[in-house]
Amino acid sequence: MGKRGTPRASCDPCRRKKVKCDKDQRNAEGMSLCSFCSARGFECIITEENGSAPTRPSKRMSPPTSTSAGVPTPSSTSSLSGGLAAPGSVSNAKPTSIEDASNGIDPYLFFPDQNLPEPDVMGVQGLTRTLLDEAVMQHFRRTHYCNPSIMPRHFFQRYRPYLQKLDGQGPSSPSDVAFPSPEILILSVACVGISQLRYLPQRFDLQKRIFMRLKHLVERADTADPSVALDIIEAILIASDTGPRDKNVQDFKRHSKNPLSLHPLGHEMMSRLVLHHGFNRSESDAMLKAQRAPFRTPENQAVWEMNAERIPLIVSIAATNDVLRSFGSFQRHVILDEDIDSDPMTCAPLGPIGSMWAQQLFMMASILRNHNIKICSAKSRRLGIPPTEIMALLDQLLNLERQLPDPVRWKIFNDSNTSTSTQLIEPEGVAEDFTSIIVRRASLHNFLWGQIVAFHGLVMAHGIRKPEGPQADYSLYLQARQKLDEAFLVAVDKIVESSSQLASLDLMDYSIIAFRNFPKATADYLLDMAKLAHKAGLTELTADLLSKAGRMLYAIGACSSHSETVRESAELRRTLGKLYDTFDMIPGLGAMDEAKLHEERCCFSMALESDAAVRPIFAHRASAILGDEVMSGLSSLGTATTWSTPSTAATSATAATIDPVGYATSLADLMAAYPLVSTGTGRPLPHVLQKSTPGSTSSQSSPFDLNAFLEAPIGPGS
Repeated sequence: MGKRGTPRASCDPCRRKKVKCDKDQRNAEGMSLCSFCSARGFECIITEENGSAPTRPSKRMSPPTSTSAGVPTPSSTSSLSGGLAAPGSVSNAKPTSIEDASNGIDPYLFFPDQNLPEPDVMGVQGLTRTLLDEAVMQHFRRTHYCNPSIMPRHFFQRYRPYLQKLDGQGPSSPSDVAFPSPEILILSVACVGISQLRYLPQRFDLQKRIFMRLKHLVERADTADPSVALDIIEAILIASDTGPRDKNVQDFKRHSKNPLSLHPLGHEMMSRLVLHHGFNRSESDAMLKAQRAPFRTPENQAVWEMNAERIPLIVSIAATNDVLRSFGSFQRHVILDEDIDSDPMTCAPLGPIGSMWAQQLFMMASILRNHNIKICSAKSRRLGIPPTEIMALLDQLLNLERQLPDPVRWKIFNDSNTSTSTQLIEPEGVAEDFTSIIVRRASLHNFLWGQIVAFHGLVMAHGIRKPEGPQADYSLYLQARQKLDEAFLVAVDKIVESSSQLASLDLMDYSIIAFRNFPKATADYLLDMAKLAHKAGLTELTADLLSKAGRMLYAIGACSSHSETVRESAELRRTLGKLYDTFDMIPGLGAMDEAKLHEERCCFSMALESDAAVRPIFAHRASAILGDEVMSGLSSLGTATTWSTPSTAATSATAATIDPVGYATSLADLMAAYPLVSTGTGRPLPHVLQKSTPGSTSSQSSPFDLNAFLEAPIGPGS
């Protein structure tokens, strides 16, 4: 009869309760807690008594003997319960012989220089205390700049007591006990920050395991408690900038059998929590007071003092996120059923430039919200988007871009591939960190122009409402079509230039949403537009669109090592190479005919028009424009060099796309019609900017070589 195999070791709680332990299976899934311990909150550990007897080390491997005075006495060794010593008690002691091991003392316990593996924390396999600290620090150094969903002061006020608990220390103050467990917040921050640790080879696999643990905690959280609901909303906003969350939400919607079920970390869950707990309503509401009364006790007074500071910032960012996401996906917004003033967001401790950035982002969301209702209503009835709505939305978005305050305006220079921080931001009189300012400028810039690209895709999918009748006037239809196409081409120029600058400064990894999703989606959309332009015979415009798509793909692929991003970039590169072969073009060969490109950009609307009856009208309009030597209203729609200088970057792009008379009103007058934005918030911020960090003056060599990029071999693992 053969020997029986070694049975699978069970954890202590499962062994005591005599239940089957699935710890090995859960470890393979990235979780260090078995199902039994996870459901009951037990500590899932395996002691030596549970497993096989400890193997005594061979005499060949015995540690060196010593006769120094560091040998522990019997009294000192008897105080070591479970093989753990108090800090500093016998840290320098070494066993004199192998007999110490036979007495129950680990012979390697007293070697402080031994590289022993750190234990896992927070129930995530591979997440050690050191990695957790570094991931948290990386988030607040990098991604927090463009996603300030949580105040650092509030986070560390709860993070430090949690670390003390891990170290076996008691709470430092009675208020620490009143707060709910911060594990949801800590895991969401770690999920974002762990991907920034480039020295960690398996950081993206660890990020997936952290996200799965976060999802597990959110599913079991008590969402009836407003404080816990705030933690979940913050976690959703923070984790929204991670790849695992997007993929998991998409898979959930694709495979869910119940269309009404909500993903625990999805956007719909965030909206429902905000509305259910009334975070977007005034605290003086009587029904809201009654709803929160059971949770507001004298014992947790400190918790609600912090919540009073958290709610305005969370609601402002959640509302802005809701509008931007709803408009980008062409759906109606959810959260902003009631008016929310923008003062809470500008009063957040983001610094003077950070507050200015947040205010402009909220104003942009207000513009989109005002037009989203009418546009989505027309889309749902399949009537086509009204031309007046298209022109009004473009006018206000471009007007907002023209009147952006200088501290948050993105500057584009001629040589964008070798940009330095001193080119993008003037070091004189700057009180905030340079990286913070550059990242916030770039995120606002990409959000603004990315919405125009998304709006162009919406109109291409649902069309523009055409006039009816035999004597129909197509003037509004033509103006809306041409203005939208001109704004789209300008938006593409600006996104590709900013992507090149961010890549040259190695900042493309700071935000997945703003810095990778928008350029990636724009590059993918450009390939489709290039096909239409080539079909219409616009050769120079086709080459220009393919070249810009290649630059964006190179910026994304060269500065991101995420496997999903690399795979998507490789697929788009293959598509780009096939288009070059199909169109019989060679990338980078010869100079661009600027005059012909200028003419073809003016004829771009005619190439996109699907109605054969309207094309002659576009052709007549384009010929009339091109016949005019002044080229009124279209002089700046050439290549990026026409608006890439600092003096013209603020005015030339917008002057080409809309009538200058439409800019006569000030920003305060423009925003007065929107209930979301208080006109009083347009006042200058009373902050004195002082230089605090030196700027980088070292120029970097350009990493951009389009020919080498396109000719690089693409292997199966690319």
